[in-house]
Amino acid sequence: GVQNMFAPMIESGRLGDVYIHPDSIIVLTGNDPALGLGDTLAGHLRSRLTVIPVAKPDSEAWITHAMKRKFNPILISWANEFPQAFASYQDAGQADNEYIFNPRNGGSQSYVCPRTLEFASRYLDDSEFYDDDELSCLVCGVVGDFAGKSIMSYKELAGSLPTKDAIAKSPLSATVPDNKIAQLILVYGIIAWPKLDKNNLRSFMKYVQREGFAPEIAATFGRGILRSPRGGLVNESATFKDWCVANHWILDN
Repeated sequence: GVQNMFAPMIESGRLGDVYIHPDSIIVLTGNDPALGLGDTLAGHLRSRLTVIPVAKPDSEAWITHAMKRKFNPILISWANEFPQAFASYQDAGQADNEYIFNPRNGGSQSYVCPRTLEFASRYLDDSEFYDDDELSCLVCGVVGDFAGKSIMSYKELAGSLPTKDAIAKSPLSATVPDNKIAQLILVYGIIAWPKLDKNNLRSFMKYVQREGFAPEIAATFGRGILRSPRGGLVNESATFKDWCVANHWILDN
């Protein structure tokens, strides 16, 4: 079959009657055979290869990627609070994890993975075109009911937050949510805000230092800015630098 056709390329660098460059490195990728997707190598071919398992991204790695790709801040906030959604079925204690795909219990049709989260982000970005029921069906349809309903709860909470424009204009009088999850959604929204610049960054720094704003959420804001494509803004912000020096104890945790 196809595997036998490619065997000479792996064995001697030959594909048909064409030889590849001797310095070429051949890389094959595929799914874990235990997933039952048909990605199984014949024994004689596998013995010619070095097989290296590649781990799934954890929530921290995915969040870094998501901020660079400007994914929906509600979804990023959710990922921060539910790291178990990024576990592997091969990890200990994941038999009852309803967020993930697990072939050992039959495997669900919809589940959380980087691919389905990207779809969910697009639906959340386009939420103005759907009513709540339609959006819920779409999100649940890609990540599964268990994760989808949780994400929709986050979206409902986000609807009660002050706007970024209001905070930028009046950082000392804009409402501060008393819910840490709401604060988290807010800071990821600020990081992703297209209008964020060195001027309104000062306003947001004043806002996250107000009484009632959780220090650990403020630290998430600081770290998130540094890791995001907007990281260059902090080079021009004395306010941000002073805050980092004063709060290094929480930023280091």
